[in-house]
Amino acid sequence: MLRGTSILVLLFSASLYAQSTGNVYVGYSFVSNDLHIDRFLGEDAAYSSNGRGNLNGWNFSGELRAFRWIGIVADFGGAYGSDPINFLANPLLRPNPPKTGSTRFCTFLFGPRVSVQIGKVRPFAEVLAGVASQHLSVAGDSEHDRNLATAVGGGLDYRFLGVFAWRLQADYVATRLFKDTSFPVQYTIPVQHNVRVSTGLVLRF
Repeated sequence: MLRGTSILVLLFSASLYAQSTGNVYVGYSFVSNDLHIDRFLGEDAAYSSNGRGNLNGWNFSGELRAFRWIGIVADFGGAYGSDPINFLANPLLRPNPPKTGSTRFCTFLFGPRVSVQIGKVRPFAEVLAGVASQHLSVAGDSEHDRNLATAVGGGLDYRFLGVFAWRLQADYVATRLFKDTSFPVQYTIPVQHNVRVSTGLVLRF
């Protein structure tokens, strides 16, 4: 009797997992931040950047399954660190200009995700759109911008215990931040080509 009950419990648990209607994910993220910005600092200095910063932060997402292989995703992320800065300054007024600026880069993205379950592994691909926000602080001056963003990527979940899985994920995140330049020359700011890699724990329900 006990053996039969145990088998039924196992089958019921497997059935619940197979009929999973969604998941919640939280993990660490690394962002290769492609910053493009040009700014004056009064009459004594100016700075610009077209380099990459290595940012560390977090990634949180929730998915609800709309169809068997298609889910709707809400994805939020925040990354923090510094970006390289090219500083042009009057050496008498600013003898030691900074070479980096501290930054905070956040994304709020939504869209469809396609996935398929293959044993314990669930590979997926996604296309997301939403808003990116970035704050930059350089030599006492701060700049902030918010604009549309898109992301294309994918990854895989590996189920290791019941409803728990571990995720590896990578996304290309395109942004168009800091378009309004303070320089008196009009030119086109290119799209920023950011790369985000994330890993962490998944809870399926």
